Amino acid sequence: LRNPYTLAVQPGIGRLFVNDVGQSTFEEINDASTGGLNFGWPMAEGPSSNTALTNPVYAYEHGGGDGRGCAITGGTFYNPTKVTYPASFVGKYFFQDFCNGWINVLDLSGPTAVRSSFAIGTPGQDLSIVLAPDGYLYYASRPGGSLYKINYLGDCQTVQTGSWHDAATWSCGRVPTTTDQATVKHLVTINTPQTATARQIRYESNGRVSVGTSGVLKLGL
Repeated sequence: LRNPYTLAVQPGIGRLFVNDVGQSTFEEINDASTGGLNFGWPMAEGPSSNTALTNPVYAYEHGGGDGRGCAITGGTFYNPTKVTYPASFVGKYFFQDFCNGWINVLDLSGPTAVRSSFAIGTPGQDLSIVLAPDGYLYYASRPGGSLYKINYLGDCQTVQTGSWHDAATWSCGRVPTTTDQATVKHLVTINTPQTATARQIRYESNGRVSVGTSGVLKLGL
């Protein structure tokens, strides 16, 4: 390893990832769950054909734009005790770069890690990203010494008539929260004395919400 800037341990599993800052060509995410591995520095930076070395789980090149950068400064697994983002993110690895103002996510379910974009346009000079006990991701940014909380603005659509509080009613597989737009295409019931929340509601043809006598619907973040 050249400069292991941050580490991340996967909750409940114990998998250990090392975010290793490169020198001139690549940034690396290395799996150090097993001891005695040689990740290559200074013989190699990024992926190598040398079978005596252990290649990174994922590496990205230096440069501009989303998915490229200059220094990997943070990473964390999304294995919360309370899920506040779509369930499809559970078990994935979020990471960030110091220079280009993005957060990417790795899908680790297959033999090869697959990168996708999660957020762009962060303030830049981002220093760390962590999963908090409340189920949200937080990251620190050097300008202004700022700490940011990431709210996921999702879109949950009804897939059948039913109760608002039944996850099977919704395409997102969960009950909408204050960060979700709720698209109502069917009759949805909020029973007494339940409280339903959403960032906003969009109604489509045949969509309506029936609220019980003491039921409550709250909108907004």
